[in-house]
Amino acid sequence: MDDRQKPPPPASPAPSDGPDWSGQEEQAELIRRLIVEKRAALHALEMAASLGSFTLSLNRLDSPLPILLETAMKLRTLVRFSAFGFFLVDEADGDLQLGFHEPVSQRRWFEAELERLIQDHTLAWVLQRAKPVLLASADGSQTLLLHSLATISRTRGVFMGVLGQDRDEILDPSYSLLSIIFHGCAHTLESFTLYARIRDMNRQLSEHVATLELSELALQERGQALEAVAVRHSQDLERMHQELARHMLALQQAQEESRRHEAFMRAVLEHGAVGVLVLDREGVILHCNARIARLYRFAPGAGPGMPLDEVAAPALAAALRAEHETLFASRESLLGLEEHLDTTAHGAHMKTVFLVEDPATGSKAVCRLLVCVDPNQHPFLRHLNEDQTARTRRQAMAAMAEHLMATPLDDSQRAMLRYLLDLAGVQDE
Repeated sequence: MDDRQKPPPPASPAPSDGPDWSGQEEQAELIRRLIVEKRAALHALEMAASLGSFTLSLNRLDSPLPILLETAMKLRTLVRFSAFGFFLVDEADGDLQLGFHEPVSQRRWFEAELERLIQDHTLAWVLQRAKPVLLASADGSQTLLLHSLATISRTRGVFMGVLGQDRDEILDPSYSLLSIIFHGCAHTLESFTLYARIRDMNRQLSEHVATLELSELALQERGQALEAVAVRHSQDLERMHQELARHMLALQQAQEESRRHEAFMRAVLEHGAVGVLVLDREGVILHCNARIARLYRFAPGAGPGMPLDEVAAPALAAALRAEHETLFASRESLLGLEEHLDTTAHGAHMKTVFLVEDPATGSKAVCRLLVCVDPNQHPFLRHLNEDQTARTRRQAMAAMAEHLMATPLDDSQRAMLRYLLDLAGVQDE
């Protein structure tokens, strides 16, 4: 036992007429309150293990509303609210939007109260605390309970409730349990947001994969089409190459044949029995073989590019040019014996004089061919020569008549001209 001095015993109560029940009533009230608190504590301990967890499958939710409904159900087991609302942070702009509230008719009231708390910076102070905060409403007629919905990483929203009971009736452990519920709600909302982002990413990834698969399929089809086109083009090019090779071979053969023919013709013209002379209209030699150079006694070295006047005798050059001018004027070939050669020394030569055209430039040239013949044994050649002489005479007389007809004549002169024309065989037009 304790050896310290014991206090004196209390004085005996004064005798009364009946039993004193006041002390017993206080003790009974105290016992009743203790029992209530005990039951509340036991109930709180039973709920503490489950208040922070939610039974929802977050990967199947399309909105946070089921989370808020389950949170409201848990809140009602601890505190009575006449109205409450959950404000959630909008991910797009960071503003607080009313996500769920009861009753539905109090939406404007909740938004007005929130705006007031934002303006006086009370809301910022509430969001920094991790426990319930009791405040008076704007008109002072109601008590508000506010609690942040926040995790370590960020704030998810805020809860605003209007107490439907006296604040003294709320036990202290209930406030701690409320914080547990709100913290669990905040973490569940964050998990829902992450799940939603993951779903969006998976959906976008699936769309991208599907697009890539379609693109790959289209690319394969395009590649196959291009490969088919390339094969066709390759085959066409191969055929064109083969055709070109055949054409080139044919061209080479034709060129070789042309060269052989040209060499043969050159040999014929140079060494044959036919004399060949080609002159342009100005009298420049375009071609001259050795035989005709000997027959006309051209100067040594006569060849293409040299004027006829420089290689032939003046009389011969003048006669040939005059004959060529007549040919250019009439465009008719001349046949007959060459009169400009010594028949005794060189024999008789048949001449063929005609116009040729250069296909490249379109210019005209005179080609003269001389072939050695015996006019005594060929009456046709003699007749041809005589006919050519008569034709030349008629052409000369016609030119003279054309000149004279342009000059005024008297009757005697006109009669004489008519007589000469009749002798020449020129018909009067």
